Amino acid sequence: NCPVRGCSYKYFHCVYAKGIKMLNCANRGIIGKLYLTDLPGGLKTIRLENNLITELSPLMFYDHDEVATFGGLITGVKGVGPHSTLTEVFAFGNMIRTVDPELFKGCPAVEKIYLANNRIERIPDRATFEGLNIQTLDLAENIVPRKTRCEDVVDGCAWWGMGCKYSMQTMDCSNLK
Repeated sequence: NCPVRGCSYKYFHCVYAKGIKMLNCANRGIIGKLYLTDLPGGLKTIRLENNLITELSPLMFYDHDEVATFGGLITGVKGVGPHSTLTEVFAFGNMIRTVDPELFKGCPAVEKIYLANNRIERIPDRATFEGLNIQTLDLAENIVPRKTRCEDVVDGCAWWGMGCKYSMQTMDCSNLK
């Protein structure tokens, strides 16, 4: 699909609605890891739902990236210039398995994140959403084997993978044994 170094949103025939500052890449048949290299400046909403995306690159949410080299070899890549206007990320209905702890560092104004109907079993790092003012985090109906007991003593288990229901006020795990 998209090369490792990323590609333009135009490659997938995504539509940018300039008036409402929304990039619509929904239902475009995007497969695998996604790294869009040219998100429009001033972007408020990105729609990535209903594709076959397995991972979102944290570099996508920066204005550009810088490549570090040593002796002609690439030793690392880092994002520069966050997209400070991005407030909504719709990525439900994909095949995303994990959320990189650095994923939302490039969009510090994000308030609504929709990751429902993916394959996310756990968020590997508590700091993933640290410092963000999130009003909505939708992780409902991620397709993972339901557990009734947490047996992972190292990393713990995700509440949504065990069948718990959560709202901003309560968490109901009454069906656990």
